[in-house]
Amino acid sequence: MPPISTGDLITAVQFNELVTSYNKLWGDNVVSALFADITTKFAEHSHGWGQVTAEPTVIAGVDKVKSSDVNQLLAQMNAGLYHYDETSALIPHFSTTVINASYITSTIEDKITDMSIEENRFKSNDLVEVITDELTDTSIDVWDDYIISVAKIKFSSYDEARYFFNAGGKLSVNLEQSMDVTDERSWESIFNTTGEIRISALDIINTPVVGDNTYTKPGGFYGINPNGEFTDLFTIIGYVASGDYAYNAYSNRSIKISLKAEEVTVGGEFNVYVKVTLTDDITSGVISAAMIVDYGYVTQNTTPVLTGGSFDAPFTAVENNGTTHVYQFIGKTLPLFSSDTTWGQSVEFVEPGYVVPGYTTEE
Repeated sequence: MPPISTGDLITAVQFNELVTSYNKLWGDNVVSALFADITTKFAEHSHGWGQVTAEPTVIAGVDKVKSSDVNQLLAQMNAGLYHYDETSALIPHFSTTVINASYITSTIEDKITDMSIEENRFKSNDLVEVITDELTDTSIDVWDDYIISVAKIKFSSYDEARYFFNAGGKLSVNLEQSMDVTDERSWESIFNTTGEIRISALDIINTPVVGDNTYTKPGGFYGINPNGEFTDLFTIIGYVASGDYAYNAYSNRSIKISLKAEEVTVGGEFNVYVKVTLTDDITSGVISAAMIVDYGYVTQNTTPVLTGGSFDAPFTAVENNGTTHVYQFIGKTLPLFSSDTTWGQSVEFVEPGYVVPGYTTEE
């Protein structure tokens, strides 16, 4: 936006540019986003929370920018500020009819810029995060070499998937071993090391109970290759333990998280697939325990939770027609989970340097 000199009034054009700038984050300025462009147009696709378009706009050469116009924008900005950081200082409303132009540039424009940077625009309100398990897959009790589970997560469209991740939504993967095996070298050790795994817009993040031997490729949702094949984005190998078991016979055990997606119809159903692959040292024999994986999500909460009292004031604006409106971030429709592949083995799996029994690459 062109700079405004101190003492000057903000013009309708300049004010509308502020509204457009905030709408890029709050709403969505992308026209017909295509999944095929997920990597090449990351900057555009990774903006937009899918909220109702911010208001108001004023007609250049006809309307003057009023304090009610600015307060309406501020109410929506405060809803956005509270969504990504509940501790953020909210912006006071104007109580006069004369708009201080320097305040516009130093506060409103700076806030929009701050909210839009990568480290902030993918945030959600951490204090009200809720992890919901939607799908559980339990393996057979005896297996060897490797085992795979794939969950299908359905969104109504690619845009809805973008909005989910852009606004801080995450998919979650939790692994555990059936309790009938208590060997210290069991899979429960590596599961404890790994902890909960979350798939966000940009990363796959785990919260290990102990240790840190994770290898992560940056990417998350926006790391998916649109070629229809799985992209490996997270691997943890071995587990942290003390004594004789540390990185010894079981150091080849690994957990791998891979993602792929498909746009069934342009503008229609969009599916994300999360594949979990467990591999075991081929010399260790069979695994006599069932593996359990819970797939779920971290909810995009409706924030702020309105009380009808003074708490609502920063999110409330009186429009030019006298109508009072309270703004808040509205969580998008949550995805549906189903099992694409229950725990099992597939000839499609080939670990480097290892050939699945019964499968050959020779012609």
